Amino acid sequence: MSGLEAPDWHHQQQQKEVYTPRTWEAPQNANPPVEPKQRILGLSVRTFWIVVVLLVLIIAGAIGGGVGGGMAAQSRADSSK
Repeated sequence: MSGLEAPDWHHQQQQKEVYTPRTWEAPQNANPPVEPKQRILGLSVRTFWIVVVLLVLIIAGAIGGGVGGGMAAQSRADSSK
């Protein structure tokens, strides 16, 4: 022979790996530890700021209503003299 040989197909087919389905396993570090969400006075940051804005609006409305009512009462008192 001149160094050329016919491929041994039968031998190559026997060496192929047989596919076996496996369940997928997540790597150990797939989900890094989650830091706890920030809280202010026991509320989430967003909820805290919503409460603060609502309180400011309520207080501003009360002050505005009080000042407006006081001025209206004073002008009625002045006009009745």
